[in-house]
Amino acid sequence: MKRLIPIITTLALLGTQNAFAKEFTDVPQTHWAYGSISLFADSGVINGYEDGSFRPENPVTRGEWAKMMCDGFGLRQAGTFELWRFYSDAEDVSESDWSAPYIATVSPYLAHIIDDYGRSYYRPNDSATREEVAGSLVRVLGLETDESNAYLAPYSDSGEISEFELPYMNTAVKNGLISGYEDGTLRPKREVTRAEAACLMQRTISKSFVMQPHSNVKYSYVR
Repeated sequence: MKRLIPIITTLALLGTQNAFAKEFTDVPQTHWAYGSISLFADSGVINGYEDGSFRPENPVTRGEWAKMMCDGFGLRQAGTFELWRFYSDAEDVSESDWSAPYIATVSPYLAHIIDDYGRSYYRPNDSATREEVAGSLVRVLGLETDESNAYLAPYSDSGEISEFELPYMNTAVKNGLISGYEDGTLRPKREVTRAEAACLMQRTISKSFVMQPHSNVKYSYVR
């Protein structure tokens, strides 16, 4: 996949204030994530609710994060045959789910579970965790993983990171896609809020990486 055109457009907007920024009743201009939320709301990457709110402190679901990845990175949506294969394997995603096309598209990047019978579980309504989001960003960018885990060493809770996500989390920290907290923790299992998801997306885009997703690879937990 070539460099993604929507990213170039979004990069041109980074650091600028849109005079026609979409406003949400619960995201005042003084909110810490106002800039990121407004940027992606204006471009349709993220949406608010019918009551005019954004609910920035609500956890972002895996389905919502899948949509953000598709729209933010301009990923080509899964085609008819790809969707057919996806639905035949997915145990917890059906054609009637609004997030199904997005989950199918990001399935090579967003870690999921494959059981002993080959059935796939994507958990679209579960909250996305910091390690899941970080891992998906590393994979969609096609970054070479750093297996040393050296960048995780300073964090007291690095032992809580899933074995599968260790090299991806290490690579995310190394490249500045995600950072720790002042108390020296990474909190890999912590739910990512909708506001945090917008900021993580903007931070990643601002890195100006050349993104070449490995569309032929499935990344998943196996048990």
